[in-house]
Amino acid sequence: MCAHEHNPPGVSAIGFSSNGSYLATAGFDGRVCVWQMKDYRLLHEYRSTTPVCSLEWIRNGEDSIVIGYQDGNIATLSLTANILSLHGFHAHDYPVDCLANHGKMIATAAQHEVRVWEWHPLGSSYTFLLELCIGLADPPKSAESLSREVLVVNLHWTSWGGHPSVLLVSYQNHGIFMYESVGWAMIHQLRCGDSIARSSLSPDGSSLALYKLTAGIEVRLILDDSVKYSFPKRRAVSSLVPVLFVHGGHAIAVGSTKGEVEIWDVASATHMQTLVHQGEYLACCTTTNMTPAS
Repeated sequence: MCAHEHNPPGVSAIGFSSNGSYLATAGFDGRVCVWQMKDYRLLHEYRSTTPVCSLEWIRNGEDSIVIGYQDGNIATLSLTANILSLHGFHAHDYPVDCLANHGKMIATAAQHEVRVWEWHPLGSSYTFLLELCIGLADPPKSAESLSREVLVVNLHWTSWGGHPSVLLVSYQNHGIFMYESVGWAMIHQLRCGDSIARSSLSPDGSSLALYKLTAGIEVRLILDDSVKYSFPKRRAVSSLVPVLFVHGGHAIAVGSTKGEVEIWDVASATHMQTLVHQGEYLACCTTTNMTPAS
């Protein structure tokens, strides 16, 4: 697991490639860096003047990254030994905070906007065209959430109820909704009560870890929306700090506004370890089960 502290201009997004060979980092300074994990060497660096909000490796290999920008643009960064190729376009009216890739589909979210794109190779294996499949409508609102801001905090792909490809959308104030990827019908929802800072899907797709702004951490079963485990809230948090399943789903990593990462055992709901960073805001974290070849 890697995590980065927030120091101006700040790291905004990180992610391992599918085989764990590379780590991509991005920041509010517009830089995207790709690091080789076997020797922690910087391989590539791309600079722009627009802050980066999110990134996601395309899962067909280790040579392409989707990037979400503050100005609503998304781009694909293709990597070769000597050339970086960037192709992008305007996709949203707000900063692109969430990205999730599954096969040829890429889901993007910017505030209340959720859109799904299909990527196609264009000319060469290192260039892609993203074609819009659908823009999802805002979620249904209850009497309690009617006046609250519609804000997406995470996107996940999973399989559920006989559907091989399901998009799971976590909203801060309106719950969690699941959409099948053929007709894009809503097939399941979880009502979470309190506002959600972030969510993380377990490796087996059965559970969601939720960082709730008032109640602390919960692990909920997707099947029946029941709370499987709950963790005490150790400090007041009102920011969108990360939560992440790690160690094959047996533990949870939780960010903070104090530059710390707390590791919790899921089954016993006990605090195992605190990792300390020299910063105030733990903005993002990522994990891989792969060990890079030496």
